[in-house]
Amino acid sequence: MKYYAKLIAIDPYIEEQATFAFGQYQLCCFINSSPWALNTGNIYLLELGLCFINKIKPELSKDKCFIIKQQQDTFTHHINGYLFENKLILSN
Repeated sequence: MKYYAKLIAIDPYIEEQATFAFGQYQLCCFINSSPWALNTGNIYLLELGLCFINKIKPELSKDKCFIIKQQQDTFTHHINGYLFENKLILSN
């Protein structure tokens, strides 16, 4: 899925690690590739994919609060949203 997002930060030690803002949500991402140099503060069209590792599986939640919360300083996030036709919806 493709989204527009603002580049908030690039990790000074791991250049493939970046934090992007998607409206009110921030997401720490691994940058697989980029055809150009990225600059903090600019908005980019990103293609995002979710990766489930370590046998983590999506679970049905009864919580109606939509969130994205990074787990410490890792790529792991707690995401609570609405899954519809292979798309994760977090807001209107």
